[in-house]
Amino acid sequence: MQTEADRIATAIQRIREGAMLRPAGQRATYVAENIRRQQDQARRFVAMRNPPSSWSLSQSEAIIHGLVALEAEFRNAGRVAA
Repeated sequence: MQTEADRIATAIQRIREGAMLRPAGQRATYVAENIRRQQDQARRFVAMRNPPSSWSLSQSEAIIHGLVALEAEFRNAGRVAA
């Protein structure tokens, strides 16, 4: 059975894999779009009276923190390559 940490790591890894399919210059932008999507989803769920039982604010925060780190990694890689 997957723990919450495993699900978060899997989600971040899938986004990383999706980013790696893009040209190097577009990877950070792809991750930034996913950050915005996660933030929008969290806002929607917070506003709901009965958010999905599988969702938690702490899980969303952890995913967003992981994606911000991933975006920084890709941005720094772009600077090193330039």
